Amino acid sequence: MKSATIDHIVPKFKGGHNVKSNMICSCSKCNRSKGSVLLEDWYNPSNSYYSEERLGKIKHWIEDNSAPIKLVSSDKATPYITNDFYIGWISS
Repeated sequence: MKSATIDHIVPKFKGGHNVKSNMICSCSKCNRSKGSVLLEDWYNPSNSYYSEERLGKIKHWIEDNSAPIKLVSSDKATPYITNDFYIGWISS
């Protein structure tokens, strides 16, 4: 059975965040294989799953979803902490 997972393009272990621009759909086998390796170090012609077409789609996804994070003024937001030591902001 094949299953889809969410993979961090820049691994959380290497400073990646849980934001749309850093997440991509991946099969669980590829996600486990990539582990905490940077995408460009893992996905290259020596990878058995590599294809130029797929690389183009990945690059397109990254470019289309790399919008900057909108920061709100601290006087209009309240910090909160969720699991995994993630700090978010609730706008007033």
